[in-house]
Amino acid sequence: DVDLKHERSNANGASSELKALEDRLNKKIEESNKKIEESQQRHDRKIEEMQEENNRKIEELKNSHSNEASSLETKIAELQNTAKSVMTLRKEVDSDLKKKS
Repeated sequence: DVDLKHERSNANGASSELKALEDRLNKKIEESNKKIEESQQRHDRKIEEMQEENNRKIEELKNSHSNEASSLETKIAELQNTAKSVMTLRKEVDSDLKKKS
């Protein structure tokens, strides 16, 4: 009977040691999961910042190209007007030459 009580006492002691180990293990797991989640959030924020920066750069390039295209269109229009003026002058010169001859 004394041996049975002694065995129960040992079993209860072992059981509480296991419970303590389980509690410590669960606490470590929670801490680890929290660190993983924080790390993931940092990475997510970094990715979001990089995407915003890339989008901003894309917009700058689009605007730059749009401005360049607009500038080229303006220059083309100026050249077309110059060409029309040259043709008009040429017709006037031809007309003047015909009158003089």
